[in-house]
Amino acid sequence: MGFFSKKKTSILEFLSADLKSIDIDTFEFLGYETNVSGTEFKKYKKIIPKELNLFNEMEIIVFPSGQKNVFYKGSFADINFSALKDFVNDLTSIYGKDFISSGKMDNSEIVNIKRNKYWSGRTWDNTKPVISIDAIEGNTIKLSIMGV
Repeated sequence: MGFFSKKKTSILEFLSADLKSIDIDTFEFLGYETNVSGTEFKKYKKIIPKELNLFNEMEIIVFPSGQKNVFYKGSFADINFSALKDFVNDLTSIYGKDFISSGKMDNSEIVNIKRNKYWSGRTWDNTKPVISIDAIEGNTIKLSIMGV
């Protein structure tokens, strides 16, 4: 008798934290900010054990409605490219090509990331929540999960 793992159907199934019921009191409160549409929100941060072999920090934005945007961040210098490729390809298997028709990640893309220290990544804007993973902010790789 073998072991069978259930096929994941959502990004939320890859993460150790339950983003819908996360205990915000365990996070450091960074303050209030206002977005471009004038909505004030609260911003929180927490250092976490390595998530997905890529990220070691979480930031959460909480809007007055209770909706959250969650950002996982990791150092570009510490990127596990095999884990990144596997994760992007898993998400592509679930959500399909992203909004600019980028699909699964290949080794040439990894070579370009290493060379340029930049990656426009993938964004799935036809999902709930909206998902983006990229390395465009300095030395940080970031997974954004918006609308949790």
